[in-house]
Amino acid sequence: MKKKNVLFIWHAAVLKDYQAFPENLAGADYRLYLVVPDRFHEAGRLVSAYTASPVMATISLPVRRGSHLFRFSYRGISSIIYRIKPDLMHIFEEPWSMAAFRACIWAKILSPRTKIIFHTFENIYMRHSLLHRLAEKFVFKTSVCAIACSEEIKKVLIAKKYKKPVEVIYPGVNEKIYIRLPEKEIAQKRRKLGLLAPVIGYAGRLTEEKGLPELLTAFTGIPGSASLLIAGSGPMEKPIIEKIPALGRRKKIFLTGNLSPEELPAWYSLMDILVLPSRTTAVWKEQFGRVLAEAMLMEVNVIGSDSGEIPLVIGNTGLIFKERNSDSLLAALCELTNRPRYACRLKIAARARALSHFTWTICAGKTIDLYDKITS
Repeated sequence: MKKKNVLFIWHAAVLKDYQAFPENLAGADYRLYLVVPDRFHEAGRLVSAYTASPVMATISLPVRRGSHLFRFSYRGISSIIYRIKPDLMHIFEEPWSMAAFRACIWAKILSPRTKIIFHTFENIYMRHSLLHRLAEKFVFKTSVCAIACSEEIKKVLIAKKYKKPVEVIYPGVNEKIYIRLPEKEIAQKRRKLGLLAPVIGYAGRLTEEKGLPELLTAFTGIPGSASLLIAGSGPMEKPIIEKIPALGRRKKIFLTGNLSPEELPAWYSLMDILVLPSRTTAVWKEQFGRVLAEAMLMEVNVIGSDSGEIPLVIGNTGLIFKERNSDSLLAALCELTNRPRYACRLKIAARARALSHFTWTICAGKTIDLYDKITS
């Protein structure tokens, strides 16, 4: 049987770790061509594209307006579409983005038989600018189906009058790299850094909408000693640093700065509990909470606010607190630190949940089923 050509377009796959998803799609039935920017801002820094995948062709293209996540577009995408004539074009970009819009225009002109699907993470109905609304309308018209990353996101698509099939497929993380360090090595690293147990962790942007004020307040309220390990950067970095001198000897805060996906597992291994204290705003709420899935794979206990998809990702394998409520978060932290056997059961269950729901292997399997339906 002849392989079908799939053109997969995704700016975040400039990172090697994220390429695990399209790599899992490549196989007996599909030949994958991955399009990524030659350079892009991901994980808080400018990243050059990884193009050495052994199982798919990775094409790095320069981008226009690369500093704007939804306004950038790929230079030369038309020639790629014309050369490959893909059977299927999978756009892992929002339908109202310029990258999706321009790819759909060129596919319609140069490869009209190409079937188009797109991904969306938009879980709040937003009224975009006229240009973006026109782009979205065109992508809706030219696509054959959409992938929504949650049931809530599917409802937003339906509210926008998207009439074609919508598949709900949760995104994933790369289970091959999120592996816990040996306990002896963890103990050595903790001693070297001077970490005091319990070690509370956070990974992500250091902004108020991510709930850092509640995390800091709850952390200082933990009885006895504790450490707070923060991976990321952002405008709250300075206020956090200013709090450190007032903590005393029994509380310690460590900031690692931005970490690559390859660096994160070693730091997750040092954590007892990872907290994702996100706040819902008028224009944003948590769409997935990738760091939760990563920590769950690492057998780290997880606590999350009730913003967006967090409760559905954690399920019954961690604790949920009321967003913007530091007292509720403190109670959850104390429950896990005071009940070690309960915490142990939860983190084992969390790893099992992550392996069965939130890996790129699981995500790819469901996506291949969708490809088969579309191309049969």
